[in-house]
Amino acid sequence: MEAIAFGSHAPFDYVGPSLVKLENLAPLGPAEQKKIAWRKAVAFFGLAP
Repeated sequence: MEAIAFGSHAPFDYVGPSLVKLENLAPLGPAEQKKIAWRKAVAFFGLAP
């Protein structure tokens, strides 16, 4: 699951449905949700150590 990241397709699509998709990740737990929502993208782009 390390290759999964979140994307909203903004500004071409409304963000609302994408936020619902994030809510569907609740069974994974908060740490995994944060990884998918933003931490993996930050690491990929080298924005944080």
